Amino acid sequence: MGCWAHVRRKFDVARKASSPGAANIARQGMELIRELYYLDNQEKEKPPDQRKRYRQEVVKSCLDKIRSWINRNQVQAFSYGGLLSNAFTYINNQWSKLTVFVEDGRLQLDNNNAERHIRPIATGRKVWLFAQSEAGARATATWYSLVETARANGLEPYWYLRKVFEEMPMYLRDRKPVNDEDPGKQDYKEEEPIERSDELEKHSKKVYALEKELKPVEVEDKKRLQQLKEKAASNQSIQNFLKVQVDYVELMTKVNKCIEAELTSKKSQNE
Repeated sequence: MGCWAHVRRKFDVARKASSPGAANIARQGMELIRELYYLDNQEKEKPPDQRKRYRQEVVKSCLDKIRSWINRNQVQAFSYGGLLSNAFTYINNQWSKLTVFVEDGRLQLDNNNAERHIRPIATGRKVWLFAQSEAGARATATWYSLVETARANGLEPYWYLRKVFEEMPMYLRDRKPVNDEDPGKQDYKEEEPIERSDELEKHSKKVYALEKELKPVEVEDKKRLQQLKEKAASNQSIQNFLKVQVDYVELMTKVNKCIEAELTSKKSQNE
């Protein structure tokens, strides 16, 4: 599917950096996109089937309005060239993908939510630099997809993964739907993240080293360490991990084996 946020961004850039005539056309495009978002948000909290009907009955007419506007203005837009021409080229090329959301009430107008979930990967990539192998990169992508999908659906990631990989062998064997009990629905909520994953360890080592050498420890260091300990103690995901650490390692081993088996199977099929 396409992303209307990207379309809006291109028209916004054209509006700011183009001549008055081109900027006016870009502004019209942004107003139409704003109307599209407004209409779609009216049924944002409704079930997917009801949202689909609403989109077919109401939102689709706004898409038709945008399409007519494009057809009327694209010749003039291309005559201006530059950023406005780029915006019209983009929306024309992406049109079939930009309109697919009206066929499924679960889809969003943009991929902002998906981009928020992959932000940790982009941040981590600056540190990791390399995945060491193509299989390693695929395994990482698979892990992130599963964990973020669980979070997006209100499931506690550890218990969701445990349920999935306990049931997967039976599904692969029988090809029958697995038990669809809500895995991980243990009052899950997003935990407040510790600012840096190594901050608790860093402060612990610092305070311990000073105390071991009988050197004074700054009050702020002690206070910060206590805050981090309390935050970790109240983080249910961390506590779950500590309680089932052995099971977690076994689970990771199973997952990696499943991924390797799947990659091997696909490779042999391609050959």
